[in-house]
Amino acid sequence: TGLFWFGVSISGVILGYNLFVKAPIIEGLKEISLTFGWAEFVKGTFLDGLTGSRFSIFFTMVGLSFLVPSKISFSLWLFYILYLVQLQFMVWWGYGVNEKSFPTMWWDTVNFKTAESGGAMLVFASVVLFKCRKFIFCIFTPSSLKDLDRGEQTELRVASALFVAGSILLILYLWLGMGANLFYTIFSYLIIIVITIGLIRAVAEGGILGFQCWFGPFHFIRSIFGMDKNWTSPSLYAPLMIYYSILFLDIKTFIAPAMANSIKIRDDLKMSRARFHIAIFLGIGIASVVAVISQIILAYSGGADGMNHWFHTSFPNRWLFQKIVTITKYGPIDTAGGGFWIGFGAASMAFLLYLRQFIFWLPHPIGMIMLVNPIMQTYWFSIFLGWLFKSLITKYGNKDTYAAARCTFIGLIVGELIIIVIAMFVTIFTDQAITMDLNRN
Repeated sequence: TGLFWFGVSISGVILGYNLFVKAPIIEGLKEISLTFGWAEFVKGTFLDGLTGSRFSIFFTMVGLSFLVPSKISFSLWLFYILYLVQLQFMVWWGYGVNEKSFPTMWWDTVNFKTAESGGAMLVFASVVLFKCRKFIFCIFTPSSLKDLDRGEQTELRVASALFVAGSILLILYLWLGMGANLFYTIFSYLIIIVITIGLIRAVAEGGILGFQCWFGPFHFIRSIFGMDKNWTSPSLYAPLMIYYSILFLDIKTFIAPAMANSIKIRDDLKMSRARFHIAIFLGIGIASVVAVISQIILAYSGGADGMNHWFHTSFPNRWLFQKIVTITKYGPIDTAGGGFWIGFGAASMAFLLYLRQFIFWLPHPIGMIMLVNPIMQTYWFSIFLGWLFKSLITKYGNKDTYAAARCTFIGLIVGELIIIVIAMFVTIFTDQAITMDLNRN
């Protein structure tokens, strides 16, 4: 439709111009900035604590936010605003001067935001886990599935058996094969399972394009117990940090939400269960084999040190092995009141979930969960724009108006993807590193 091409032209023209500048074909041109800070407006005022914050226009995120339910997108930007309000109060109370006064990172350091969100995620995901416990462990209680059709019963029993067996084998491998302490192996595995469930729900339901989870088992151990005791020494679980770093650290996206979305696709297309699972296993297997072989070929061809600096030199050396050595040697303690904030976030989530049973206008909890994701600083304003446009159209238009407008926002996504593909070919043929992609930090 014309509205679709209108959406394509908005993102395509702006990003296409930026690509033209980056090439560079004509010297002296400046990019159209899509990231904005408000430091010059708030510095020296009573809102001085917000000087380090910013907002961005990310066309794909605007389009996606228009497509998800309004209550979800509303929650995502609302809780980020509430975080900024809390940040300003923390500054007023003398705990810092701006956002940089509250450091956090993905290994073991939390601030009030990531600790609150992490505690909230543990409660939210635990509730989800409790509600679906009969499906997870149905291999032991087959009678719990008696109300389902035979095909679904078989599928769930097989899935339950594979999950239980796979969990046991993974724990044994990390314990006996990698030398991690058995208690911390089980403990970390349970925390990871809970976090994964929370992220599946948040990513699949909220249309979140990418994330980093800055809360995990090592944050929890340091914040609650400290790492300075014999029984909390990092040497007991250092091997787990290698396992965690590969599958859960700087990944931006992971496979579990895609699996959840694929089940919805199966239902829509009325695929047979056998065809569906064969397709999934083949897809994962082929992707894994191609990825590993490609990495080996490229590393031997050009040398690993000549490949992507972050993944091949900086991250494994500085952020993994040196980090393990450092925390094992010094045994860091909690210095940010992490235990208190984890408890506060957990209590807030429990209270919110309870009240939502009676007060239906309360916000969806997904926004509180996603504060573990530092990329929300880039996403939140685009999510707000998508929510705002959708709210106005659904309020003042009808279903035909919405259907027509939806084409424009799909066009925003397609326009950005087209420019990204063009940028990739320009990079290949000109041998210039032109960074235009969907990766945001």
